[in-house]
Parts: sequence; C-alpha cells; structure tokens
Amino acid sequence: MLFRSMIAKLQKQGQEEATHDSFCKEETAKTNKARETKSASVDKYQARIDGAKAGIAEMKQEVATLTGEVSDIDKSNREAISLRQTENSDYKAASTDYKEAAEAVTEALVVLKDFYRGAALIQTAAPSFDSARGDAGHAIIEILETAQGDFSRLLAEEETAEEEASTAHKALLQDNKVADRKSVV
Repeated sequence: MLFRSMIAKLQKQGQEEATHDSFCKEETAKTNKARETKSASVDKYQARIDGAKAGIAEMKQEVATLTGEVSDIDKSNREAISLRQTENSDYKAASTDYKEAAEAVTEALVVLKDFYRGAALIQTAAPSFDSARGDAGHAIIEILETAQGDFSRLLAEEETAEEEASTAHKALLQDNKVADRKSVV
C-alpha cells in the first residue's frame, strides 16, 4: 500500500507537473504571440517616429530656406526703395534744371527777338555794316531755339524715365510682396 500510495502520489505530482507544464507552455505561447504583436506595433510606431523626425528635419530646412528668402526679399525691398528715392531725387533736380533752362532760353529768345526786331527797324535807316549784326543775331536766335528744343526734349526724356522707373519700382515691390506671401504659406 505504501507503494500504491507513493505511486498515486507520484502520479498526482506528474499530473500536476503536466498541468503546470501545459499551463507554462500555453502562457509562453501567449506571451510570445503578444511579444510578436507588440514588437510589430513597436516597429510600426518606430517607423512613424522616424518618418516624423525626417519630416521635422525637412521642415526645419524649409523654414530656414524660406526665412532666408524672406530676408533676401526684405533686403531687396530696402535697396529698391533706397535706389528709387535716389532716382526720384535726381529726377527732381534734373527736371527743375531743365525747366529753368528752357524758361531762361525762352525769356532770352523773347528779349533777343525784340532787340533784333528793333534793330531791324533802325537798320533801315542805318548804314549797311549793321547787317552783320543782324546775321549774328539770327544765328544766336537759332542756337537758342535749338537749345530750347534740347532742354524740352531732355525734360521729356527725364519725365519718361521717371515714369518708367516708378512703374518698375511698383512692380518690383508688388512681386516681392507676392513672393513674400508665398514664402509664408
């Protein structure tokens, strides 16, 4: 009986160990399956993290590039405004000079024409050596008329150049404004 009780006890322990072994194998299988599932999830999330890090690095580079472009646009605007102010100042000075010169030549022409008309009336009674004076006066008047035309032409050219420069400046600022907005978006 002793043997039987020992055998029964050993059989009971064997069953318990088999049950325990079966339980361990089952739990190990479940754990391995959960580990594989979680490992796949970790890999998937790691891939997402790596992608996000790459995206962040790319966006940082893009931000740096756009910041540089905006800085370049701002610098270009400052230079364009400074140049435009200089051009406009030069235009105003030249325009004033050409207007005053044209007006002065016009006044000189009026005075000379009046003078030589008066000389022509007197010339009829004067000796013939005054004809050289009349020819010289006529040449002076022609020179002054040419100068008056030149000053008027120069004034017109300055005004045209000023208008073109102003239009180009406005277009540049508008283009830079559009480019600046694109950089922000």
